[in-house]
Amino acid sequence: MEGFPIPVTDNKARKHLLQPEKWKRNLAKTVSSVRLIADGCTGQNENSTLLAMCSKWLTEAPKHVKCLEVIFPVVGHSYIPPDRVFALIEKEVKKREIIANPQEYLEIISQFSSVIHLGTDCKVFDWKDAMTNIMKPVGALSSDMNPKEIPPGNNVSSCKAVDVRKLLIAHYGDEWQNIAKLNFFVPLLSNIQVPDNDEQCEPETQDISNIICEPQEENDELIV
Repeated sequence: MEGFPIPVTDNKARKHLLQPEKWKRNLAKTVSSVRLIADGCTGQNENSTLLAMCSKWLTEAPKHVKCLEVIFPVVGHSYIPPDRVFALIEKEVKKREIIANPQEYLEIISQFSSVIHLGTDCKVFDWKDAMTNIMKPVGALSSDMNPKEIPPGNNVSSCKAVDVRKLLIAHYGDEWQNIAKLNFFVPLLSNIQVPDNDEQCEPETQDISNIICEPQEENDELIV
């Protein structure tokens, strides 16, 4: 089965991004079925959001593509190409005692794969919100979905800012703001109101029930 080529350099990746419709031309007319292989974690791929995205993709695919099949390999028994890339990146990250800014992560990742900048080269859309009124009604069309673009960024809690600031001072001193490679942290920490005392900052807990890669009960009421 022929498909659009996977970019191997930043230049090729950006060239591909400048031609968003190119993948349609690269699908041979003999292709009637496309297979998508993805990890089966419910918090990542095995959910209704992915189903909505695939439905939208299929409505925009060439007419000769009749079927889009999603395959979830057996956890612990199957490996896909990204697994090897993740392992190489993790191995390189562990070699570095300190990583001071996101650019260092990009430099590491670029050694093993193309770097696609989130929010710049690749827009982020709110598919979960877009599918809300599409997945429930019977007979609704996925082509009616119009996801809103999500601006890049992240909300940092004041307590997290306190912890990060302490680490920066411990490693680089009170004048860490004047160090060029730490410019990433300056705007993040300057706009956050710091609590009067550390006692107000309680340890954060994260609900990981939705991201654990474990079999979950199927919902018979889910209708697509």
